[in-house]
Amino acid sequence: MPPKLRTIILEDSPENLELLSSYLSDDCPQIEVVGISPEVKEGIALIEALNPDLLLLDIQLRGGTSFDVIDYLTQRGAVGFQIIFMTGFGNADSSTRALRMSALDYLRKPLNRNELREAIEKAQKQRIELEQLRNFIESMRSKNAQTHIAIDVGEGNLQWVEIRHIQHLEAAGGITVLHVFDDHVRKITKINGRKRLGEYEPLLTKDHPFLRVHDRYVVNLQHIYKYNQREGEIRFRYSEKPILAATRLKTILKNQLQHPPVPLQNFESNTLLDLLKRWFR
Repeated sequence: MPPKLRTIILEDSPENLELLSSYLSDDCPQIEVVGISPEVKEGIALIEALNPDLLLLDIQLRGGTSFDVIDYLTQRGAVGFQIIFMTGFGNADSSTRALRMSALDYLRKPLNRNELREAIEKAQKQRIELEQLRNFIESMRSKNAQTHIAIDVGEGNLQWVEIRHIQHLEAAGGITVLHVFDDHVRKITKINGRKRLGEYEPLLTKDHPFLRVHDRYVVNLQHIYKYNQREGEIRFRYSEKPILAATRLKTILKNQLQHPPVPLQNFESNTLLDLLKRWFR
């Protein structure tokens, strides 16, 4: 059974509060009311102190409106809750403002108990889906810790990338461009990661065959097709454009061959191993 929705009610009318409480008690067992207030300031204090899952908000309150409450909390970054507005004023401006504040629902008074029940069920469903998403992300982090890496691509989105398909990473200002082999189209695609190259480097070089070959580049040794020692030029199997390595690359590669952090013979392809043996024999 899912946990109850910890709910705060802001309502300045005793009659409406009594009706609402009756409906919640009879029809919404998934609700746990943890706080009630008729005032803006007291309501803000309750929300900040109790961190509820759901707010049931009358728009007109003592000392202002519930829009004032949400504006204040938004500026403070305290917005980890769902919102259902309730009002006896059915004007377009109020409903528009409610929608802009990402309200889950907008109920008109006198409250319809069926509409209230449906709104509460919607709130519970969204909360369950959010919890499932959080659990999925944590599961993916654990399950794919050795085979995948989560790339922050902006706007709160994570993209899971299979590590063995990363050809190389390139520093580009404050972000990192990942050059990734796409199995479906058999070519390299680019993914913009919102972290600096130095943040990805330890995640890849510790347990995977990646090497920092330049201030701008971290490469997957398994993807190297050809290395020109004189020019310091690295070519990849699926990219026409080469990259330039630092002059120290030859020494580093030799050291990697003699004392690899991950045995090269365990890779799918022995192409690089064969090349290195020819270079350093």
